[in-house]
Amino acid sequence: MEMTFRYGSDASGDESKPVIAIGGWLASDQMWGSIEREWEAAGVGPDGRIPYLHMKDFGTHNCPFGTAAWSQQQRDDLLRSLANILQTRASHCFVIAIETSVYRQFLSQCKHPKVIGPPYSGCAQNALVYVEEWAEERGYLGDIAYVFENGDRKHELLHAYDEVQRHVQQRFRGTRSISFLGKETVALQAADLVAYEAYDALTIALAKTGHLRGELDLDLTPIYAYKELFTPLQQLLFDHKRFAQNCFVVNLKYWLKTDAKIDALAQTHPSILNRRLKSSRNQGKRKR
Repeated sequence: MEMTFRYGSDASGDESKPVIAIGGWLASDQMWGSIEREWEAAGVGPDGRIPYLHMKDFGTHNCPFGTAAWSQQQRDDLLRSLANILQTRASHCFVIAIETSVYRQFLSQCKHPKVIGPPYSGCAQNALVYVEEWAEERGYLGDIAYVFENGDRKHELLHAYDEVQRHVQQRFRGTRSISFLGKETVALQAADLVAYEAYDALTIALAKTGHLRGELDLDLTPIYAYKELFTPLQQLLFDHKRFAQNCFVVNLKYWLKTDAKIDALAQTHPSILNRRLKSSRNQGKRKR
């Protein structure tokens, strides 16, 4: 059975924010069909109370669907209903987040910043790598279709996808694809929901603790380390027994190890590094 992995970013991917979070859900095509039907039954769809969910605007006066006039209970009830659908139907949830200032610190001292890219690109690339490593560790040999929101970050996501596929193409057996769709796509609304809530939880944690390294200063900090700050919705989305094990903040130690691997590649296979640099330049031209 093909597993269609739908991946989306937080509300804007704005690199001026203190945190960037990219998240998504993995489910079979059959399960995505069930999610879409239940999503609409909950009130989100062409015939629902709102045609689609966009977390950045939901409940604000910027929302074109009037959700600012809803009571807090009405808004909470809808989001809880959607989270319950995902808890019941989706197979796995993934969130990869970065502390933007830490990533910029890393870029200032790493040897190959053009290969790794700016904060959003680096976060996206690691999110895709994590999914591929997850599939390899579990012996999943089927297909994965990556779906992102169509927007001005498309060039960075294509670059991240190309980099990851070059890195792992000898390790998987299934087909990989990438496509870009609109906000009305339920899978992207689901991704937006979990990424937005991860961003919200981690921004509060950063303000409270001053960093997101966690108490153990590991390569990756589990989002669940900040469970005492979670809202009820976040407790549901990041249920430790079901989904939280694939939700992390990527720390400086991890980035430094990544740069060391790239440096080793440059020493042993300089032609491969040159191809990556050429690809990065081409992506930059495509953006302009």
